[in-house]
Amino acid sequence: MIYQKDKKTSISVALAIYNGERYLPELLENLLLQTRLPDELVVSDDASTDSTVAILRDFAQKAPFAVRIHTHSKNRGVTKNFENAVSKCTGNFIFLSDHDDVWLPDKIYRTAELLIKNPRAGVAFCNAQMGDETLAPLGYTLWEALGFSRQKQEKVRTGNALEIFLQYSMIAGMTMAFRSTLLDMLLPFPDMVSCHDTWILLLAAAVSDISFTPDTLAIHRVHGKNNSNMTKKNLYQQYLKARAQIKNDRLTYSLKFNQALQERLNRVKNNWNVKPSALDLLQKKIAHAQLRVDMPGPRMKRVFPIANEMKNRNYARFSYGIKSALQDLLLR
Repeated sequence: MIYQKDKKTSISVALAIYNGERYLPELLENLLLQTRLPDELVVSDDASTDSTVAILRDFAQKAPFAVRIHTHSKNRGVTKNFENAVSKCTGNFIFLSDHDDVWLPDKIYRTAELLIKNPRAGVAFCNAQMGDETLAPLGYTLWEALGFSRQKQEKVRTGNALEIFLQYSMIAGMTMAFRSTLLDMLLPFPDMVSCHDTWILLLAAAVSDISFTPDTLAIHRVHGKNNSNMTKKNLYQQYLKARAQIKNDRLTYSLKFNQALQERLNRVKNNWNVKPSALDLLQKKIAHAQLRVDMPGPRMKRVFPIANEMKNRNYARFSYGIKSALQDLLLR
């Protein structure tokens, strides 16, 4: 069992931060305005050189809940910073938090309710509005930016979350909460760049339900220094992103990440009720990722393997469909 009904529902907010003095005070104010206050704020500071820690210590003096601040002596990166934060949480439900987003007053209450109402759910998440640096609306939601369509929502709702999220990540950590009982399976996080939220989501989807609400309970602030770029892109911007992915070898990153997922599920399957389809789906994802990494150099030699993957619908299931096929054919 993931949810233990006989325990009081306590809530931890895990905040991973680095040089966050500009937006941090607003986030802390958001936490004070929540209709359901957290029971603790657990902060991992990644060796900030600004006034971040001083702001947090001042907040800890007046907060109506516990504030625990843990600092690194040297920068360890986003993934390991979040690992440090969540590993020190004591609540039943753990909310992930960045320092530069806005939480609307019902975010904790409404997201926690999703987990309470569905004892089989390991993760719950909401939608978010997209705003610029000043929080002026950008005219679309996070789900619209990431392609989490109604069709995909229905598949997640009917128990096919892993199939949907193995294609590509369609949610953001700042909208997520998960059960602390998952930590035995989740930790340690892989030592890879900014993968903590996808890691949590996919492992949870392999052993539990995923609950969500389409309501926008937060505002994702786009300011040019975000760890991930989740803005809505036109065709030219998508082309530039595709070129950057090739330059930065994101295909090899994807392969290694999914191999790490496979290794973790194989390691824990005797202690966790891993869904029968999970390892099969993951093996197919890895095979597709390996084929893309090993794509032949000469363009004409790529035509047959690309056409075969299109015929088998693997590009549609595990990548961005025709866009990824064209990326492999024309940009490598």
